[in-house]
Amino acid sequence: MKIKEISPENRPKKLPEFKGYTIDFRLGQFRKVDIKNQTIEFIDFSSQKGRILLTDYYEKLSSSNS
Repeated sequence: MKIKEISPENRPKKLPEFKGYTIDFRLGQFRKVDIKNQTIEFIDFSSQKGRILLTDYYEKLSSSNS
């Protein structure tokens, strides 16, 4: 089997992070992995906590672009 070389266009993209959460816009979730306790926290954008985090994230982006 021939192994195909990964070109820059085909490389996986690093997802953005905010307040310790990884942001997955495709799935609409914030995720935080706790290696010590071996747990993963999922927060949907549509939840109350998710909406607050998303608002904070966008406010941070807009203030850093000003």
